[in-house]
Amino acid sequence: LDCILICAGLGGGTGGGMGSSLISLARKHMVQTTGEDTRVGAVVSMPQPWEGQLTCRNAVQAFSEFMAAKISPMIVIDNARVKNIYSSSMADLYPKANSVVAELFNVFNYYAANRKGLVTFDQSEFFQLLDSGIIVMGSSFIDPKKVSSPADVRSVIRDELANNVLSACDLRRGKKGVCVFVTCPEVQQTFSDDYLMSGFEQLDQLLGSGYTERPATVLHRGTYTGDEDSGIQCYTLIGDLEPPKDTLSKLARAGNVAATTVSPNIAAFLGID
Repeated sequence: LDCILICAGLGGGTGGGMGSSLISLARKHMVQTTGEDTRVGAVVSMPQPWEGQLTCRNAVQAFSEFMAAKISPMIVIDNARVKNIYSSSMADLYPKANSVVAELFNVFNYYAANRKGLVTFDQSEFFQLLDSGIIVMGSSFIDPKKVSSPADVRSVIRDELANNVLSACDLRRGKKGVCVFVTCPEVQQTFSDDYLMSGFEQLDQLLGSGYTERPATVLHRGTYTGDEDSGIQCYTLIGDLEPPKDTLSKLARAGNVAATTVSPNIAAFLGID
């Protein structure tokens, strides 16, 4: 058993209200199974501000409790962002968010166990990222026919990170990450290493760039061979992030959240009096 993930919607009373109890149960199970209580994480969804004062207040308070419990990894899904990115209907919203997160987790887990890469991203590196608190994941397809220079690869990755991750965290304040390229054999034969290196450099430059004094950062890298139709597929994961401030601030205002109802750290982070 490598990790337990608790899935919860934080706006209602069930997911948010049961969060602390579920974390405690999961940690007890990890101790019984592995001897350690680490690597208990969560996938949590945040409501939209128009869903009502009580729902918004519940979400901010529950998020504060999850953060205080120091769970890792923590994947935050912003329902409003999912709807905007994928134009999902109400009926498709949760299935779409679930499938995106599950597929990306599966991709990173698969390649972390795959030793046949040109540049390998191994399980110990994946576990480091799982232990890095709040994480975001994203993917993008790069059509080789539309790539004329390494700058084109950088541009696609930059757009992906800005528009396709499921929570609006400040990615510049992430300190750990991984970039995995899966390319078809034709790309490997016709493209120079500079194209993929430019993608790695784009992410490497992003990490820690949101600090006045740039902290130490770590970027793991992977390059693997896909099938004939894979083109260039890029998968990114950034960890050691701060909470999604904009989303939480909107919910706190809509929920009229008081500083006494959340942890001091979250109150200070959001500027709640």
